[in-house]
Amino acid sequence: MLSFFPTPYPDEILYSVFARYHARSGNIKPDETLQELFNSRNTIVRPDLPYNLTYLIKNLPLLSQHTVESLIQKHTLYPMYAVFMPDSKSAILGYMKGELGTYIYRGIASSVYLPKYFRFCPKCLFENLHTFGEAYWHRLHQTPGVLVCTIHDVVLNDSIVPIWNNKWYQVGIASLENCPISNVTKNYSESTKEWLRLIASDIEWLMTCDFKSLPSKELDWFHIQYIVLLIKRNLATLDRQVYEQGLRQKFLSFYGSEFLEALGINVSNNNINLFKIFRLHLEVFDPVMHLLMIRFLRNSPSTFFARKSKYKPFGKGPWLCLNPACEHYLHSVVTKLVMLLSNDLDSTYSYIKNPIGTFECDCGFQYSKIGVNLTKVDKFRFERIVTFGQLWEQKYLELNVVDRRNFQQAAYNLSFNYSKSPMTMLRKLEALWKSLNDSVGKDSG
Repeated sequence: MLSFFPTPYPDEILYSVFARYHARSGNIKPDETLQELFNSRNTIVRPDLPYNLTYLIKNLPLLSQHTVESLIQKHTLYPMYAVFMPDSKSAILGYMKGELGTYIYRGIASSVYLPKYFRFCPKCLFENLHTFGEAYWHRLHQTPGVLVCTIHDVVLNDSIVPIWNNKWYQVGIASLENCPISNVTKNYSESTKEWLRLIASDIEWLMTCDFKSLPSKELDWFHIQYIVLLIKRNLATLDRQVYEQGLRQKFLSFYGSEFLEALGINVSNNNINLFKIFRLHLEVFDPVMHLLMIRFLRNSPSTFFARKSKYKPFGKGPWLCLNPACEHYLHSVVTKLVMLLSNDLDSTYSYIKNPIGTFECDCGFQYSKIGVNLTKVDKFRFERIVTFGQLWEQKYLELNVVDRRNFQQAAYNLSFNYSKSPMTMLRKLEALWKSLNDSVGKDSG
């Protein structure tokens, strides 16, 4: 058990706390510090997503109030990724708590420049020295996508300390020696500065948000929200095809090349992976690109996460009644639509990959269709008749036994779409209804 452990400062990255412990421990060899902190001399101390934290908590002084969850939530970059990887966040948490640190980065990607050196705000540096007697590395300043201090509204400076230095124990806390203040500041345009402030504020919101107040979002939820908003802007089709060239141009026009270049985002046609967050088969957690897309399509992350939009592959209702027995035949009167999941249990995204809808008219007639309505003819299409309804049943019950068997077979055959032409299916349906009426007329005569 440790005899002491430095109290993390507000927004201090845990990596900085470890380095402060090593400096104060008196240990000469870094592996001695690793053994004391993690019960392992082979743990790799990472600045963004450290692991082996369960052992750390066990080794803390007896009256320590720290928990694994509190350290991860307040002093690592985990919150930056967590909201965009709900399917995997439990696994990532498990890796951070345990010893399997090599698995942490699965699926995590970034389109922006990753910091090469620890970054600092000159004003924060002097304020920390005055308040605490020492400076430290702020978590938010080391986060990808953050180039300005959200407190003092100044561009961050690079220190002389590599952020991915394998010799973590040499990092130490921020100091005047390690943080030379440059007289040359990057001269961004006012519009770029405003975007830098905004994206930094959005990232800070993610890092400090109480995720318990946010409903759990799965990856298909994000896909649906993006597709719905892209469709509204004529940048995607109902079958989820994104017009990447048009999106690329509008994206560049919206943010400006200077801002995107400052982040290190390549918007050229050669970058085929720019919008990979739209691809369902890839579980990619690129938080900065998510935030940029949210700003581009909506307004703010808080408004975006409050959205309840649903993907409407069949367009807006009402839809056509396809029952020739009904007086509203081929009129848009159907308002009841139930979306179903496909039988593909291995497909996490079957709801949007292969949408199945069942449409029910007030006349009782129900039909289902698979896929999306892309053409005008598609609105007449159906794959299966689920229920013929009371009008059909009334005529059917009036038939004699022989005709009833014939119509039962005819109805069964018509219940599955063997024809690629929607109009052919409707003619068959009309013919069946006419034949049904004629048969009932003969029986009554």
